[in-house]
Amino acid sequence: MKHNLMDEIEQLRETMIRTVKKKGFSSQETINLSRRLDVLLNELENDKAPLHGAMCELTIR
Repeated sequence: MKHNLMDEIEQLRETMIRTVKKKGFSSQETINLSRRLDVLLNELENDKAPLHGAMCELTIR
């Protein structure tokens, strides 16, 4: 799951870079891609949260 999410984030990031070069930062397409990228990055961060909590718990013990 995490690897697939990372691939999707990377593809979206590359698409966003191309779109910015063609249409600029303020185009609606760029804004939509940016919002989608934010959602995916939040998903990735949420996937890491349980692991981070478990690692902190192990460190405290």
